Amino acid sequence: MIGFGFVVLCATVIVCTPAEEARSSKESSDTYTNKFNNFDLNAVLNNRRVLSNYVKCLVGEGSCTKEGRELKKVIPDAIRTECEKCDETQKAAAVKVLKFLEENRPELLKKLMDKFDPEHVYEKKIRERIAKMEANTSKLNGKSV
Repeated sequence: MIGFGFVVLCATVIVCTPAEEARSSKESSDTYTNKFNNFDLNAVLNNRRVLSNYVKCLVGEGSCTKEGRELKKVIPDAIRTECEKCDETQKAAAVKVLKFLEENRPELLKKLMDKFDPEHVYEKKIRERIAKMEANTSKLNGKSV
């Protein structure tokens, strides 16, 4: 089974991009923007072409949308901090995306892991964190994230 090292990355594909709006230094360093929290994540996950294009962008094999470029800036921090700056909606999205990729597109998850955590340094910590996040977000299962 492909490891859990990239749940943070997957969640940030849409929901954890850095804020464009001017915010105080403290606020901008403590959280990711929530401006994409209402994004239709299912539309991306269920569209093979769109999902593949996001992954190609992130691994440097294709062009990026504005969101994709922003995401590439956030990924290292999100992985290193185990999504500390994610809000509850973003954490629920992380669990959702991970499960989807593991079950439906493991080749994309592997590609992302090879790019952003090739040594699997963060995998164990993120695996533990995901178990906690999944327990904490199970009440949001019916909510579209």
